[in-house]
Amino acid sequence: MDYEKIYQDFYSKYYDKAEFLIKQFLIKRQSQNRIASNTINEVTRYLNDYSVNKCFISKNESLKELYRIFDNRYRVYETNQVHEIFSNEIKTDFDTLDLSEFSKNYNYTLFIKEVALLEVLKEISRLVSNNFRLLERIYKKNEFDEFEIREHKNLDLEDYPIYKKLFLESYPKNETSFIENENIITPKTKTVDLKTVSKPTFNRNHWNENCFNLFHYLVANYEKNGKIKFINIFYFLKNDVDKNKYAFGFTIDLYKDFIQLNFDVQLTKFGKAEYEYTDKVIPILNGFEQDFRKTV
Repeated sequence: MDYEKIYQDFYSKYYDKAEFLIKQFLIKRQSQNRIASNTINEVTRYLNDYSVNKCFISKNESLKELYRIFDNRYRVYETNQVHEIFSNEIKTDFDTLDLSEFSKNYNYTLFIKEVALLEVLKEISRLVSNNFRLLERIYKKNEFDEFEIREHKNLDLEDYPIYKKLFLESYPKNETSFIENENIITPKTKTVDLKTVSKPTFNRNHWNENCFNLFHYLVANYEKNGKIKFINIFYFLKNDVDKNKYAFGFTIDLYKDFIQLNFDVQLTKFGKAEYEYTDKVIPILNGFEQDFRKTV
C-alpha cells in the first residue's frame, strides 16, 4: 500500500480547507473592526487547542507514541521517509494495539489521516507565527485576494513577493533602498556579551517559570558559530518542548521585541533549514534541556 500517497492526499485536503477557513475567519473579524494582532492570536490558540482537544491521537498514549515515531522519520530514513516509517516501525507497533479500546472501526488509514491533520495544524500554526507581520499587513490593508499561508522555500519573510508589494504600498519612499540595499532594513545580528546582560524580569504572560528559566539556561550555554542562536531557541520552545512543563506564549513579533530590548540584538530572519534543524539542532537543544532538568 502506498502510505505516502494516503498521507499526502489527506494532508493536501486538510491544508487547503484550514487555509480557506482561516481566511474566512480573518475576513469576518476584519469586517467587525477587530484588532489584527488579537485576531491572529485567536487563530493560533484555536489551532493549538484543536490539536489537544479534538484529535484522538492526543488523547491516547499508545497513539501519541506512534506519532512520536513519525516525528523521527528524518532521523531514520534517508529518502521516502513518510512511506518507510508508516510501512515499517509505525505499522509494526500499530498492529500490536488492541483496537477495541478505540472508537468503532478505527484502523490504520484513520490513524494516518489524523497524523496528516496534526501535521497540518502544526505547520499552519508555525507559519501563522512566523508570518505574523505579513498576515497583519494583509489584514489591515484588506488584501485578502492574495492571502495564503504557505512557505516560500529559501526566502525570508521580507523577500516574499506579497510582503514586498504591501511594504512598498505602505512606504513608497523606501522603494529604492528596500530593493537595492536590504541591509538598510535588515541589519545583521550582533554577538552578545552575556556578562553585560542582566536577566529580564519574569512575565507570566510570556511563559511559565520553568520555561523562563530554561530560556536563560539555553542563552547561557547554547551557541552556534560563536553566536547565541535566539531563533533556534524560539522554535525549540515554541514547538519541541513538553508543553506541560514549559508554557511559551511569545509570538514572533513579541519575541523579536523582547530580544531587542533585553539583549540588544535585532532578529531579522526567522526561516530555518528543516532537515538541519530536525537532525542537528533539536538533539543539541534536547541535551541542554536534559542538563537543565538536573539543575532544578
